[in-house]
Amino acid sequence: MNLTKLLNAKSIRYPFTSFCKQDFNNSSKFLIKEVAGMGGGHVTFEAHLDRKLISDNKYYYQEYIEGTVYSAVFLANGIDARLIGINQHLKPTQFSSKPFLYEGAITTNLDEKKNSDEINFVINKITKITKLFGLCGIDFIIDKSGSIYVVDVNPRPPSTFELHESKHSLFAAHIDCFEGNLSNNILPNHNKLYGHIIYYAKDDLAKFPSWPHWVKDIPEAGTKVSAGNPVCSIYAEANSPNEVKNLLYRRLRKIELSIKSINKL
Repeated sequence: MNLTKLLNAKSIRYPFTSFCKQDFNNSSKFLIKEVAGMGGGHVTFEAHLDRKLISDNKYYYQEYIEGTVYSAVFLANGIDARLIGINQHLKPTQFSSKPFLYEGAITTNLDEKKNSDEINFVINKITKITKLFGLCGIDFIIDKSGSIYVVDVNPRPPSTFELHESKHSLFAAHIDCFEGNLSNNILPNHNKLYGHIIYYAKDDLAKFPSWPHWVKDIPEAGTKVSAGNPVCSIYAEANSPNEVKNLLYRRLRKIELSIKSINKL
C-alpha cells in the first residue's frame, strides 16, 4: 500500500499529490518535488521551475498547503508507536531560490491537545500498517484553521532526534525496537527547549575557523565545500522558542562572519 492510499484509508489529511500536472488545473498554487529528493532544496513552486527540467518522471506535483511546518520524532516496534517529541521548523532564509530548504528546527509542544492526539493516532496507524521499526519521523503542516496535513513519513532516524536526547539514549531505544520493545525510559525534558540550524555555503569554501563547542557536523580537515552545500550544524538551548531562535541566528551570523573572514570573501 502506498502512502496516499494508506492515509486515505484512515481518513488522514495530506496534500493532494500526483505525477500528472493536469490534475492541478483548478489549483491556484502547487509545488513540484523531485522523486527521492531530500532536504527540501529540490522543492519549488511549479511556476518558478525551468520547464526543461520537468520532461520526465523524476518529478511529481503536490498541492501547496499554507501553514506552519512541524515534524514529530517517534519510536516504532512494528505494531505500536510512541511519540518522543515535536519540532517546529525554521522558515528558510539563506537562499531566496530555495524557499523550502530544510534549515533547522526547535523543539516545541503543540498548543492544542487534539493536535497531539491526532499525531499519536497517525503514527500508530502508519506503524501498524507499514510495520515501521526504530526511530522514525513524520513531517506535517498545521494550517490556519488548525487542520493537520501529513507531508512525509521518514522510516529512519530523523536529524531532529538529537534535540530530544536525554540521559537514556534514543539510539539504544531505536535498537530495542527491533526486539519488539518500546522504551519507557525516554522522558521529555520540559525544562529547556533545544534547536539546531544548518549553515549552508554561499560561496565555494576551502578554509574554516576554529569551531565553537556548539557547532557539530563540521567538514574534515582539507575538505572543500561547494556553494549551496551544508557546512555545519549549529545548536542552542534556552527557556523559550524565541530565545532559542535568537541564539541560533546570532551564532549563525558569528560563524558566517568567521568563514567569510578566513576565506577573504
